[in-house]
Amino acid sequence: MRLLNAWLGNNAQPITTAKGRRYQVRWSLSPGAGRLPIERKRTTFSTKAEARLFLERLTKAEYEAEGWRFDDDGQPTSEPRRATSVVAALESYVKSRWDTYWQVSQRTKARMRLVELIALTLDSARDASVLLRALEEQRPDRPRLEPTTNLEWVARYLRDYGLRPGDRVLDPPLECARRWLEAHSIPLAALSIDRVTELRAHFTRAELAPKTARTYWSGTVLPFLTWLVDTDQIARSVVKAQPRLRRDVVDERPDPRRIPDPRLMEGVARYFAERHGAIWGTYVRLSTFCSLRISEAFDVRWTSFVEKRGRLYLVVATQQRRVTGVNSDDGATLVRTGTKSTRDRHARVREVPLPMALADEVRKLARGRLGRDSSLLFVGPRGSAAPADTVRIWWREAVDAVLVPTSPALAGITPHSMRHAGMTYWFAQGTDHKRIQLWGGWSSLVQMLDTYRGVLDSLEAVDLAGIDELGWAGAANLDAHVDAASSQVVDLSQWRARRLQDV
Repeated sequence: MRLLNAWLGNNAQPITTAKGRRYQVRWSLSPGAGRLPIERKRTTFSTKAEARLFLERLTKAEYEAEGWRFDDDGQPTSEPRRATSVVAALESYVKSRWDTYWQVSQRTKARMRLVELIALTLDSARDASVLLRALEEQRPDRPRLEPTTNLEWVARYLRDYGLRPGDRVLDPPLECARRWLEAHSIPLAALSIDRVTELRAHFTRAELAPKTARTYWSGTVLPFLTWLVDTDQIARSVVKAQPRLRRDVVDERPDPRRIPDPRLMEGVARYFAERHGAIWGTYVRLSTFCSLRISEAFDVRWTSFVEKRGRLYLVVATQQRRVTGVNSDDGATLVRTGTKSTRDRHARVREVPLPMALADEVRKLARGRLGRDSSLLFVGPRGSAAPADTVRIWWREAVDAVLVPTSPALAGITPHSMRHAGMTYWFAQGTDHKRIQLWGGWSSLVQMLDTYRGVLDSLEAVDLAGIDELGWAGAANLDAHVDAASSQVVDLSQWRARRLQDV
């Protein structure tokens, strides 16, 4: 990310928010490398002084990222300096991101991934290998031996002090380690496409979980390499020839033994409703029976529902996405984007039919707002977008209280399990696979079937008893105007009969 501009909004006057009167800083970011900018970032503060301080910090960080010097008054001079080595470039990069782009909770993880990058870009492959092992031995969460060799002292320095902004006095061995590192870091000119290919292979190696590997490479290392081009540290991009990371569908296949049955999901919904309000019980049911991702559920609005032929449909077209961490009161910036696509394509708008009982529940809660009120269904205590971290805590509490005592195998499942459960229910009742693809938002039918292969082969392991009583009404309760194909989504009795015949 690269700052395009930043200013104090509303003519430097406060605005009314759910938190009261606040001063708002508006800023725009560009992903770099010629891509379109992400606009309309807003961060609010209780006082104008805090807002101006953040604005100054944001602007200064951008100047520092481009290598500018500052005079005694803190003003940028016309003498930008360029880093000559990878270590020097990483120090400038981290300093520019520390107080502006990264959340506090992200700093340690991002810093350690970049420390690993330092080890991989030493001028000796043997030194790189030894330093990586020493870094692992110097982890603070395990007993650490006193360093004896140069590389062990370098590992101690990187673990405890490296890539942290601010000047500090170091002990002589650590100061020697810092100087050794500067002397053995490769120059930026040696950072070729072939070298970056080797780095990519390391950060996306097979023993790492696929999602973690993509995060390490795409979320930490790749932005640094893009920043080198945007700030003219290197003449041309070293990542253009790199193919996109492919999803590891095998790792993402849901385990049928860890999919809650409908009665257990109803227990979770009631647990949410009793402790957090009726609307949160609807959140669990809607996310499950419409197979929603958590980001999609948090962007559902009253205008997201439409009536067609006597049935209520949920239109899923957008999601709430956290795009960048900032040093602010809310910790991040949320934007409304299109839904996720499994092939990096523009995702289609989904229209998902609601079960009769769930549709009645939504109408009752709406109180006439369906189709007219664009406000969010699921909001936090201050009326803003739902706090995802808080909802995940609620979910863990519900899992431990409702699911684990009955089914210990469900311990530790995440809110994304609601999406897996909804997809499984559709498959279980024999719904046409093309309809499931459209309702679930999959851009590839083949990839969807491959992902849920284990569920399709093991449906007998999923207890679907009681699903009719939880809103998946039988065909006799359907409106006469609903076509037969649509009725399949809520009728499980025929699937049960077919399964009994097969046995």
